[in-house]
Order: sequence, then structure tokens, then C-alpha cells
Amino acid sequence: MDLSRPVALIPSDVDLVLRLDVRRFRETMAPEPLQTLANIWQGFLLDASGSAPSRAWISPTLAVTDTLWLGCRLGPLGCKDYVIVLRGNFSATHEKYGFGQDKNQRELGGGWVSYDGNTQERAEIARVYFKPPELAVLVSAAEMDSAELSVEQSVRGTELMPRESGLVSVLVHSHALADALRARSPKAAKWLDSSEQVEIRIEPQTTQTTLTFAVTFSDSPSAELATKALKLLTGTLSQFERRIRAEDITVQQLNADVVLRVQLGGARSSVNVRGPER
Repeated sequence: MDLSRPVALIPSDVDLVLRLDVRRFRETMAPEPLQTLANIWQGFLLDASGSAPSRAWISPTLAVTDTLWLGCRLGPLGCKDYVIVLRGNFSATHEKYGFGQDKNQRELGGGWVSYDGNTQERAEIARVYFKPPELAVLVSAAEMDSAELSVEQSVRGTELMPRESGLVSVLVHSHALADALRARSPKAAKWLDSSEQVEIRIEPQTTQTTLTFAVTFSDSPSAELATKALKLLTGTLSQFERRIRAEDITVQQLNADVVLRVQLGGARSSVNVRGPER
């Protein structure tokens, strides 16, 4: 198993990969940062029936996690299937982390152990790979076969590799995001249909936060049309929202990438959108 980039333990069939600097979130997001993450978890991970997953593991696990990577397949309500990779400082036993009752424990070598959860719910954790003290991998039911390849055999890992900088970084396949949004926002879905990938980053700093939103289109003409539309939209926004000044928002085209920058916080407001590094 390749441990140099834990995100590679996520299978290739996911639509979205999110990286969260959990340590920084705990230290800078107040009050009750772990409670906030638990609420986000239940709002984002919903199966087709709309049932929410358990949150019993979140506080004890994320209290000792430094970095989290979430890979998921998107549905109309959020993430329907997922694999979560946690890097931190875990104890030698998994029982204290609230993953639920387990069965079929397997010793995989190299310090890895796996066990299956006792659940029939799609949104719940169905398998845990555990390598104390540094790694844990949480797998939902539909991703168990894919995770066997990416975790146990180190093959078919995801190509979505979010940047290792900032508080939050996300990469998502545009077609999957468009399909997830189509019923609720057909115009946004149509706009995404001509693109290939979306990148989002949130980078808090001392006096302001930079939000990066990047869209890579299939060709330069499509990117040019999107750039013109975004410039018109942001210009209109600054006229109606006084906290956002026109000079705080920039829209650029870099070949097939559209780059939006806005600064948020302090005396100014700023958002930064960049295309993925080539």
C-alpha cells in the first residue's frame, strides 16, 4: 500500500475528492469545530432515501485527525457513496472511535487491519481499514469492491488530487456535478456540461480569506464565453452588494481555464478562482 500520498487510497470511480486540514479547522474555527463538522457530515452525505449517516465516530476520530480526504460519488442529495481517508495520530485499537460493531476482521500485513461494520444502510460505514497510528480508511457499502483495489492492491486510485494547501481544496468532475445539479439548477448544469473539471479552494489568512473557484473547459472558445458571462455577473453583484467591491473580484481566462478571484474578510472582500496547475 502506497502511503506517500494517502489520497491515492481513494478509488478511481469517485466524482469528487475533498481535502480538509482538520487540525487547522480545530484550531481556528470556533466555537465547537467538531460539532460543526458533524452537522456538515449529516447534511452532505445522504443516500437515495434521504437518511443521514451516523455521526458517533466524528468527534473522537477527528479530534486526533490532522488531514481528511473525502472521495464520493455524487447523487441528487449529496454524496451517496464514499471513501474517507484520515491521517493523524490514532491509538492502537479502533474500538474507541465509535465506528460501531465489527466483524470479519482481517490482518492485511504491513500493520494494516480491516473489518466490516454491522450495517445494512448505504450511507453508513461498511468497512474500516486501520493502520495505527497514522491512517484510517472508512468505506461505504457500494465502494467496498473498489476500495479493495485501491487500498489493498494499490491500483485504480483516484486521479483527482486536490492541492495540499489551504484549509479546504476540492476537485470534482464537471459532468457528475452537472448531473447532480440538473433538477434543481438546470442553467448551472448546462453551463457545466461544456467543462471538464471544477476546483474549489478556501484559504483563510490573517486578515482575509481567499476563495478559489476554477473551471476547466473543453476548449478555449467555451472558456471565453464563460469568462464574459462571469464578468457581467460579478459586475452586477458588486452594484447590489456594497460589501463586495468591483476591484475585489477579478475574472481571467487562461487558455481553457476560467479564473475567478474574490477576497473575503477584513476591510475588503476577496475570492480567488484559478485553473488547475498544468
